[in-house]
Amino acid sequence: MKRFKVAAVQLEIPWGQPRKLLVQCQEYLELASRKGCHLVALPPLTWLGLMEEEELKVTAQGFQGKVALLERLEDKYEEIFSELAREFSMYLVAGTVPVMREGGVFHLAVLYGPEGKQILGQMQTHLSREEEELGFNRGVELETAETEIGRIGLVVGTDVWYPEVSRILTLQGAELLVALTAVAEPYNPWVQLAGMWQEVQQNQVFAVESPFTGRWRDCRYAGCATIYAPCEITEGEQGFLAKSDKPTGSQLVVGELAWEKLKQIRESYPIYRHFNRRLYKRELAAVYGEGDGC
Repeated sequence: MKRFKVAAVQLEIPWGQPRKLLVQCQEYLELASRKGCHLVALPPLTWLGLMEEEELKVTAQGFQGKVALLERLEDKYEEIFSELAREFSMYLVAGTVPVMREGGVFHLAVLYGPEGKQILGQMQTHLSREEEELGFNRGVELETAETEIGRIGLVVGTDVWYPEVSRILTLQGAELLVALTAVAEPYNPWVQLAGMWQEVQQNQVFAVESPFTGRWRDCRYAGCATIYAPCEITEGEQGFLAKSDKPTGSQLVVGELAWEKLKQIRESYPIYRHFNRRLYKRELAAVYGEGDGC
């Protein structure tokens, strides 16, 4: 089976400096390309770097009534990141962007393919109190996309700490989860373990976690960019293929996905046989939609 390399970018996003953000993203994508990566994940809140300083001030108290601004922001997001994916001919999870849709404002993560086309969009389905105060609404559907790397699902923001999100995505066939997280300082490694590390172990999948490490609304954020795998196929059985050496600042980590090893542990311990699919169908389908897995 073919192996693929994936990368997670840990990025302190420059506020209100679109040109600087573009240069940073280009540099990391160039580095990932030289390392042979097929997919790169950028952290959430990339949109903070796409807005001008005055626009950031306007949205500091919320998104209500900012329809024109949000439309311009989404257009800029699409233009920049679709072009980057096409330029480097790789899969790019382009962080997140607030978007206006029927029902209000939603927090959206997008996966672009090597040709620059959007192949998956995932709205955040669980919100923090702060996100609710800003005017975000909850997404209600979870979806996956088939790629040459494998079937991919996106886990946005606080969704990483709601186990049913990752479970539903894996029931839909996701083999690689990409988590975009933003956790306020001080950094606590146990909080990170309680998120995507735990989901990887109980769903037998690979995962990429890209954390936001900048500041937003007078709060600083910290986290370690990480590539996860089931403990049985990692060094020291710790569950990490790669991890950044500190939870602040910006850096890139790369891991190789050994699909044949994942297949072996799934065959030796077929955890999916023990899932209570009737329970999921009864309790979760009404909340998250009727996916193929449920």
